[in-house]
Amino acid sequence: MGERLTWRIERDPYLEASSAPDPARPPEARRAYGPRWRGYTLLLLLAAATGFGIGRWAETDGRIWAAVQSTLALAQLAIERQDRDLLSRTLHPLSDPRWREEEITRQLGLSRAPGPDDLLDIGPTRSDLMQVRIRVTDGNGAVQDELRLYRRQGDRWLQSAPIQLGDRSSGPQP
Repeated sequence: MGERLTWRIERDPYLEASSAPDPARPPEARRAYGPRWRGYTLLLLLAAATGFGIGRWAETDGRIWAAVQSTLALAQLAIERQDRDLLSRTLHPLSDPRWREEEITRQLGLSRAPGPDDLLDIGPTRSDLMQVRIRVTDGNGAVQDELRLYRRQGDRWLQSAPIQLGDRSSGPQP
């Protein structure tokens, strides 16, 4: 008796699927950290957070700059009108009274009152105290930079008496 073998080859649905790997190409290594959109999303979130932080910093710095300019504008008006009372309102009320009187007399003697456009630089020293550099024209007409201190009083920044900050004096300098 003879045996008869019949071969029947069925089709494998896995090999015919569109997502099946091509047997002629080696399989690609899969990234362990996920699809690309996750990286792009992380990068976008990082950029947004950085932009927000820079914007908040610029906004805060701009407010201080505007507040000091406002005080300088008021002092300029007081000097032009020779108004001692108005000029005294631009000086910090808790400063030494002798310094306040000397500063009012000195500023009223300036040939040209420094205004908002004469503000050159602001440098923080503490949260309630700022070093401000302005351009001043003295009684002889000489232009020079002057370093002043401004202290926070509510939402305003008022000129304050000089104090010792470490080894350097923070009062008006020629």
